[in-house]
Amino acid sequence: MKFEKGVRLLGRIEGLVESPGQLEIAEGATLEGDVKAGNIRVDGSVKGNLRATGKIHLSASAKLEGDLTTARLEVAEGAVFIGKCVVGSDAAAKG
Repeated sequence: MKFEKGVRLLGRIEGLVESPGQLEIAEGATLEGDVKAGNIRVDGSVKGNLRATGKIHLSASAKLEGDLTTARLEVAEGAVFIGKCVVGSDAAAKG
């Protein structure tokens, strides 16, 4: 799935998601696949790798099983993250 602006996922999707905009995975939503986006907010569940040129936000209800690469990272208390993490403007620019 490719899109230019922001998208809010409310259901379930499998596969690659790409966008220069923002992707929001709502609470109760599930994404299985890799994501490349400007900004990513996870309130639901993700099994896959996340790459953001801007910011990744994992809320208290988020569950991420996969690696992430981003310029900025915000993790709320209660979020579940299983994977490797690379944070910094240099790391995000390489992707």
